Amino acid sequence: MSTVERIRQFIEYQRISERKFFLEVGLPMGSFTKAKSIGSENLHKIVLRYPELNIDWVITGRGKMVKDSGVVTEPVIDELAEDMPGPLNPDATAEIMELEVPLEHKVVMLRELVALQAIEISMLKKLAEARRINIERLKSGDLVK
Repeated sequence: MSTVERIRQFIEYQRISERKFFLEVGLPMGSFTKAKSIGSENLHKIVLRYPELNIDWVITGRGKMVKDSGVVTEPVIDELAEDMPGPLNPDATAEIMELEVPLEHKVVMLRELVALQAIEISMLKKLAEARRINIERLKSGDLVK
């Protein structure tokens, strides 16, 4: 079984669609369509979103698919936070509108701003989800250090 097949098995285990998986991880749709290997960059993105996934199992097929504790470790949360861009300027829209450039240029800049805001929101959601999981596990006593 290839790494791609094991990732597909994990997706089935999560009971989510490949589309949802790709969106959550931040990979283009169909990234694994013809691939036999997923690549280290993609694997890194997957582990950031699904820290409970056993990487040794993905790469070699040895061990369990999911780590026993399923703990979202603070280093993973810290890494998510480090990947966050600085907060966007709240006055950016007004500043763009004040520029003395053709309207078409303003539209392009505003679209780019919206895209950056969408990325920022997505990363904040991932960070919040990782922290929420840890809080739930702390409350239930499942968090193992």
